[in-house]
Amino acid sequence: DITEPKEVLAVNFIDPDTVSGEEEKVLQSLKEIYEAYLRGDWDTFEKHLDPACTKYDGDTQQRFSGSKAIVERLQKELSDYKKSDSPLVSYTVDHPYARVKGDMATVTFVAIRVYGGRHPAKYESHCSDIFLKEDGMWKKVYYRSDWKLVK
Repeated sequence: DITEPKEVLAVNFIDPDTVSGEEEKVLQSLKEIYEAYLRGDWDTFEKHLDPACTKYDGDTQQRFSGSKAIVERLQKELSDYKKSDSPLVSYTVDHPYARVKGDMATVTFVAIRVYGGRHPAKYESHCSDIFLKEDGMWKKVYYRSDWKLVK
């Protein structure tokens, strides 16, 4: 069922891997990143990115380097969704898994975006993120997405 959007979207974390300690902190950072994205809170979003963060978009085969360039790209993307007649109605992070080794962490998960309105659709992406712990905070240094329409 595709419904109309709520006033404020929230990221739904479905079945995160059972973790403790640093893995839990990494997954909390991941959740804060996506919650900030959905709110359009770019200051909070960017504070979770390393300044030299790189994003690779598999569906467009584009690479964005630097937190500023990534934020600009995502601001445009979210603005386009909000203006469309098929707004984003839900964002889910399914089965996130974190593996920490020292001050580096790898996170894998399936992201799911659902759009409503005139042209409802559902997209999935198998995502890989790399985090680095800097001054006690987990920051994203690399991430890859590859969005595909779910039929």
